Amino acid sequence: LIKNRNQLVAHGYKAGREKVIDIVTAALRGVNARQAVKNKVRLLDDVLKIEDQSFDLRIFQNIYAIGSGKATFPLASALEEILGERMNDGFIAVKDGQNGRLNHIRVMEAAHPVPDHRSVAAGRQVLDIAKRAGPEDLVICLMSGGVSSLCCVPVADISFDDKMTTSR
Repeated sequence: LIKNRNQLVAHGYKAGREKVIDIVTAALRGVNARQAVKNKVRLLDDVLKIEDQSFDLRIFQNIYAIGSGKATFPLASALEEILGERMNDGFIAVKDGQNGRLNHIRVMEAAHPVPDHRSVAAGRQVLDIAKRAGPEDLVICLMSGGVSSLCCVPVADISFDDKMTTSR
């Protein structure tokens, strides 16, 4: 996790530095978005368990994932690993440089911390899936910090310039 551990503990109060690195490593492992999903979401036969909630997947025609945020790619990656071919479609917006490839969830980079035209396009993609989904579908929403910039469609009374100014 910490790639330059040997360098960091090579001087000064070595024992103290070791302890600090151990603490930081534990903290980073504790906030790992991908692992958090894997710890809280389970598929048992046809039942998706998310903490204390259960969803019988046999009653759903489609399973979608939508979302945005700086930690959304690892969330989506873990969800795809759990659900596999059961996923029908999805879309997430991520920060520039975080793009990756998923099998069932489309990924688009957008601007952060100030939204741009891609942020609006991402917001429209999320809304398209939400509008397409019906009562017989399951929509899983994945959000993390940065969503208000990466994925936005301002309401009619708010101009995009106002949204950008507010974000700045």
